Amino acid sequence: MGKTKIKRVFDACTYYIKKPLDSVAVFLHIPKNAGTTVNSILFSNYNYYRIYIPIVIGRNSVDGLPKTIHCEDQDIVTIRKTVTTIGNQLDCIGGHIPFGIHEYISKPCKYFTFLREPVDRSISQYNYAIMKNTLLARILERYDFDLSRVIEQKAAYQFMNDQTRMIIGSEKVDIGIDEFEQAKEVIKQHFVFVGTVGDFDKDILRLMKTLQWRHIPSQKENIGIYLEGKKSFDQNTIRLLKDANEYDIKLYEWVLNTSKNININ
Repeated sequence: MGKTKIKRVFDACTYYIKKPLDSVAVFLHIPKNAGTTVNSILFSNYNYYRIYIPIVIGRNSVDGLPKTIHCEDQDIVTIRKTVTTIGNQLDCIGGHIPFGIHEYISKPCKYFTFLREPVDRSISQYNYAIMKNTLLARILERYDFDLSRVIEQKAAYQFMNDQTRMIIGSEKVDIGIDEFEQAKEVIKQHFVFVGTVGDFDKDILRLMKTLQWRHIPSQKENIGIYLEGKKSFDQNTIRLLKDANEYDIKLYEWVLNTSKNININ
């Protein structure tokens, strides 16, 4: 066995037996919000064996409501069982998991996330779904890819204040002023950091200091690839998306204007 291979085996064993951290960093990964890049950073800074990034299938629960950490969909049930069993051995949790996973872990959790300008995010989500033929694309297909029909029928929660919805971990279809205020309180009480995709380069350095990371990969992944799709949407659709994401827009602006200037938690 060569020296390089021996070193890798030694490093892996050292990582594996190293005691877990005193708290769990929880990356609340809202889809299309720089998650691919953030995930690569997580693996550069945490013990590989103590990171848990499960797959969450879509945003619609089996009961037709938005998914929450408490719903009975099999993917979420598996996540709850896993963190209940090994949560105290984890250093970091990621994935498209709505807020609330800390309720199943006895040691402290440090939430962080990135928000994105809601219209850009919705358009990116739409284009990505079609390009990758995701579960969302099949929902869109049932409505002939007409966003106005999708939003009118409330068929895909991704296009309707879903950043706010995920931040509070709610199953509510209609998000209003109460949920917006709740989201601000959740951020103040449970999040150590909230950044924005628009300021990603600066914010990732702030996050690095907040969570005492040492390694930040220089290459950003999967950011902005689908932004050009905005050109294919007319002004009526843009207005529709603004109306459908009224409280996501308010939350995004609040983060830009407020939370970056205070200690969130």
